[in-house]
Parts: sequence; C-alpha cells; structure tokens
Amino acid sequence: MDIQKFISTKLKEAEDEKNKTILSVNEEKKMLKDIKEYIKNSELPDSTGVLEKLEKAIGKPVIIDTSLGEHIRENFDYDPTSRRVLVDKGISSHLTYGDYVKKITDAETGEVLFENKYKGMNFPAPMEQALLLGKVEGLNAVKESEKSLTRRKEYANESYEQTKKALENIPAWIERGGKLIYPERYEKWTECVCYRASDLYHGLELVNALEVMEALESGMNLNQVGKVISDNHSGASFSMLVNIVSNFSKRGPEFLRAYSEGYKYALRNGKQEELRDYEEWLSKLEAENKLYASKHSGETPPQPND
Repeated sequence: MDIQKFISTKLKEAEDEKNKTILSVNEEKKMLKDIKEYIKNSELPDSTGVLEKLEKAIGKPVIIDTSLGEHIRENFDYDPTSRRVLVDKGISSHLTYGDYVKKITDAETGEVLFENKYKGMNFPAPMEQALLLGKVEGLNAVKESEKSLTRRKEYANESYEQTKKALENIPAWIERGGKLIYPERYEKWTECVCYRASDLYHGLELVNALEVMEALESGMNLNQVGKVISDNHSGASFSMLVNIVSNFSKRGPEFLRAYSEGYKYALRNGKQEELRDYEEWLSKLEAENKLYASKHSGETPPQPND
C-alpha cells in the first residue's frame, strides 16, 4: 500500500469537501440576505395570529391532519417554544419520519388553527415561516438559519483540520502499532490504520486501541485494561476498538472474550449461531497467535500479571 499516496488522496478529498461546503454556505447566505430584505419590505402582517390560536388550544382536543393522511385526536401538546418545528417538520410526537403537519383543527368548534399551504412549494424555511406566521417569525427564522450556516462552516473547517491531523499521524500510528503485533499482520495493520484514520472518528478509536494494546503487551490484567478504555466511545466506535484489539493484539482473543458486547450478548442469550461465529473467530485468532509466536524465537503471547 502506498501510504503517502493514500494520505495525499484523502487530504485532497477532505479539502474538496470543505470547500464545497463553504461554497454552499456562502450561496445560502446570499439567498438568506435576499429573503430577509423581501420579508422586511413585504406587506405581510407582523403576525398571522396562528401562534396565538395554537397556544390557546393547548390541552384541548384537536384533529391533526398529517401529510401521510393520519388524523389524530387527543389533547394538544404543542410547545410554543418549539414553533419552528411546527413549520419545518411538524409536531414530532405525532409524526413518522418524513411526515409533517398539514392542518390542525379544533375538534370541538371546527376552527382551523393552522394550515400549511406552502409545504412542497420549494419555499426556503424562513420564507415559509413568514408566510404562515408573519414577518416577526420569518425574520427570527432568518436569524436561526444564519446561525446554522455559520455552524456548518465552522464544522467544515474543524472537520478538515481533524482529518488533516489524523492523516498526518498515519506513519506514527503504523510504527507504534507495528511494535505490538506479529510481523505477519503488518500489512493488514497498515491498511487498518489508514482507513480508521480517515473515518468519521478521525482515528480516535484507533488511538485508544493502541493504548489498550500497549496495556495488554505490558502484561496488565483485564480489569486494569478496562480502565484504559475511553469513556467517550459510541457503540460503533467501541465495537471498532474491540475489533482492532482482537485482530491485532497478541492477547486479542482474551480481550475479545472479556469486552466484546456481541460475544457476551450471545453467551447470555444462548444465541448458538452467533456463538459459533465468535468461537470460529476466536479459534482462528488463537491458532494464528500460536503459529506466529512459534515462528519468532519461541515467543509466547504476553501473559497477564497477577
């Protein structure tokens, strides 16, 4: 694997993605500026009265007509502080993914409290907000959209810098892990480092895996090793860490049995097919470790300290 070529390619991809996002943000900001001026100079009322109607309906039975055709009658739980959600996505507790509120009617009087005639007409959210709720809420929506665009731009720059830093660390991470693994796994280790350094975690799970592998190599027992595992993992990143350590550490099978959530779940619940898969994986790793250890001056895997 040509490591430098990989790094330069991924760095170029990250830079292109950052620039694409920034260009998009700048274009959307220009559009928001035009929308803001339009709302200010329009003859739209400051308020259409919709919010006041909805606030008076809290706790009353209503009929909610959604884009999927459902009619839900119950005590209305609309939160006035989340009114933007009403326009952009509908009332989330009543909806499935991709659904939105079309109309809300007072179940007792038949009065239409809210009706979205503009969804699907390609209006930007602030413009839709202004048409439905009035100038004040439309201009508030412009401000929120501007903040969101600023956050997108900041995130694009931060993500690029994190990616750049991770990619630059690839040679050092390869070397660091190379001291902890059998030479036969060096090529796969190199590939692992490259792909983990360029994923959405920017190599954070890889760094923690290296720390765990170093702890195992030093002879630390499994309870002590547990303290080396970061508390900041998501379920996905923890699973990646377990896979990395299990596949590359000389004490990988021991670690897998202790820390694989999938393996422990299969054991607890008697999932025989899953257990067979894990046992095959463990047998393969143990056989490989035994073979590789015998090839390197009678070396045996590091043993845990008491």
